[in-house]
Amino acid sequence: RCSRGGKTRALKEIANRLKSSVQASVIFVSFNESSDISSWEQVDPLGALCRRIAFAARRNRKANYDSDFANADVKPEQIVEWLGRRDPRILLVDEMNNCNSLLEKSIPSIDLAEFLKDNFLSKEDQYLVFSSHIVSTVGQLSSYMDSGSSRPIAIHELPLIRNVTNAIKIFRWPELNAGKALFYGLVPALIHIARLEELRKR
Repeated sequence: RCSRGGKTRALKEIANRLKSSVQASVIFVSFNESSDISSWEQVDPLGALCRRIAFAARRNRKANYDSDFANADVKPEQIVEWLGRRDPRILLVDEMNNCNSLLEKSIPSIDLAEFLKDNFLSKEDQYLVFSSHIVSTVGQLSSYMDSGSSRPIAIHELPLIRNVTNAIKIFRWPELNAGKALFYGLVPALIHIARLEELRKR
């Protein structure tokens, strides 16, 4: 678990790069930040996902999630209809682990997994990318999908600082040393935050 380690930023950068480099429908949704999943949504994680996909697909870019979408009733069938023939399609989900129903095999968790499988994994040119605080989210989702597919799952860790000398230059932090870098787990995002905090105190 690595809070504030840069997972959301990494996922957003992947989405931005995909939007600018490939001809595909790139959908970024989040169970974090301004669209954090509410306690009442935990009983229907599929509905929660559909609301966020609808928000990502909105035509009015000035619309606000809390006031315009948080309580909307968006059906899976509506999302499937909207997706239509939008292939290739790539769904990026931030903080998938915030769907607490994934912790145990239940009808809501299976419904969510089946929806993801049928609409973002089962066919060629369909992809699912997600971030999670816990590695077990991968195993939970794949087991709920009940599929004999041999399609591989790729797990990528966030990059770490490999060279303190280079980090000193990148973060413009002459006082940074190996001890400080290790204290922050060699995580670039945490070192960046620490550097900003030090500058703020000056």
